Amino acid sequence: MPRQLLLIDSDPDASRILTRQLGEAGYAVRHAGGGIRGLTLVREFHPDLVLLDLHLPDLDAGEVIARLKRSGQVPVIVLSSPPAADRSPQANRTGADDYLSKPVDLGALLALIAQRLVPERGDDIRVGPLALRCADRTCFYRDVRLRLTAKEFDLIAMLARHPGRVFAREELSRGLWHGPTPAGNVLDVHMANLRSKLREEGAYGLLRTIRGVGYTLRADG
Repeated sequence: MPRQLLLIDSDPDASRILTRQLGEAGYAVRHAGGGIRGLTLVREFHPDLVLLDLHLPDLDAGEVIARLKRSGQVPVIVLSSPPAADRSPQANRTGADDYLSKPVDLGALLALIAQRLVPERGDDIRVGPLALRCADRTCFYRDVRLRLTAKEFDLIAMLARHPGRVFAREELSRGLWHGPTPAGNVLDVHMANLRSKLREEGAYGLLRTIRGVGYTLRADG
């Protein structure tokens, strides 16, 4: 299943944009406009990670963090506008795992999320010079870390677990989304972005398209 995120933020416009961006990166995101509603959603669907704005209309963010930590070990990433940046040490003392200033840099946020989420599979994968460290969902080619989105990591992990095997598009879609495949050419976009990042590090031809069949990762790396 897609990893579950909860965004607690009272700004509806920013929340709508961030929810869409995280969804495109492969996460299932729910939104709460305040601390009380956020804590209720935590009890109802047990998210894998919480994104928490410091400025809430009903509860102090430090109290929300404390309650979250009492209810379990869910990671909490604090989001805040620059004027409140000096409050980040207080948030961390309360139990937040990371802090990121607004406006949010999506790449930095995705990296933090990947670092904090406990992987569903803990085995490492190596195919020649390609190495995937599943404990923190990081990918390296010739010891250079690739900055992958969550969905790109899931995609290359599926292929790398079975190097040389040709995966049909439908099979990859089922494995990535665990449900209805998004409309359009979403899979092709993720594959193109992944191939581009690999090429930047000299990994030409590592991902192969088998016309009319699907995709494969070269067994020799």
